[in-house]
Amino acid sequence: MQRMTLGQLLGRSNALSWTSALYLPITAHTLSLSTPCCVLEEDEDEENAETANYVEQNDFNYVLGIQAVQDIVANARTQKSDVSSTELLGALEYYLKRDAFMRLDAPE
Repeated sequence: MQRMTLGQLLGRSNALSWTSALYLPITAHTLSLSTPCCVLEEDEDEENAETANYVEQNDFNYVLGIQAVQDIVANARTQKSDVSSTELLGALEYYLKRDAFMRLDAPE
């Protein structure tokens, strides 16, 4: 299990295993670069009681597989090589709401 912020996750998503999953706090109705998150290997939450307890006790929910996060970041960087962390966060939020990639040159 890796704990970090969404900003850290978006900045280093390619270094994470594509078989991992992103978990966010249940209370995270509005996302920010400082929103805490957990990254767990696909079956880590089931195999490791300590990890499962952390996720449960801290009210984290599964959000997406890391492979999807990597695709969102790659898509944004393909559109704009100097994409900002804020734009990456916007692309993630867009994907979570619409199940589609955001066009960075188009108004939301």
